[in-house]
Amino acid sequence: MEARFADAPLTMPERLDATATLLDHWTLGARESAALVRRMVGAEGL
Repeated sequence: MEARFADAPLTMPERLDATATLLDHWTLGARESAALVRRMVGAEGL
């Protein structure tokens, strides 16, 4: 998946793909995990 730059927010499939890529490459700590959950909770369509 390539990085993209746009003024429009990510669609839910794009957000889920980005999350999967993040989790494939990084081990999140408690703060990062909590921030990710907050972002997902605030997203429409989930």
